[in-house]
Amino acid sequence: MVWILLLIFARTASSIGEIYTYRGQITIDLIGYTFASTVEMCAIHCSMQGSQCTCFHYNSLNECYLLNTAGRLTQSQGSTGHALYCSSDVQISEYLGCFEDLYGNRDLPQSTSTVGTVIPQSCIDACRNLEQGYLYAGLQNGGGCFCGTSYGKHGPSTRCDKACPGDSTQICGGYDANNIYVI
Repeated sequence: MVWILLLIFARTASSIGEIYTYRGQITIDLIGYTFASTVEMCAIHCSMQGSQCTCFHYNSLNECYLLNTAGRLTQSQGSTGHALYCSSDVQISEYLGCFEDLYGNRDLPQSTSTVGTVIPQSCIDACRNLEQGYLYAGLQNGGGCFCGTSYGKHGPSTRCDKACPGDSTQICGGYDANNIYVI
């Protein structure tokens, strides 16, 4: 048992940059942690979970937070930024806020359909899958999905108040207002 742990430690400690990439200060809610004496030990904890751990956060209090992002990570609005290490296949989407839109002069000009239930991630995925170089995805009025290369030409809005049909705990814009995400 000791030899197996030492071999895992030697592999992880020497290759943490090959397995996990530092993603900077990501705004996400962290729940529950385990103790780890070093960032390398936290990486070991994560790698021992297999596909159940795709990212981890380690801090100076020796707290090791393990996350399963299902290959995607959307930053949550209003939480504190945390230094995250993630496997290379994790895509990170950043929430930018609520912005005005005008019919006939769209902030994000490309309308698209989502696959499956309408939630922020399905719109982000739909814009990515168009492969047109779009940088932003926006959800409007509880179900519309728009894509574009710039955002904010009509200014910020306070009207993003419509629940997403696929998950009523998430917001999918409002009337002439887009929740904007970096894709």
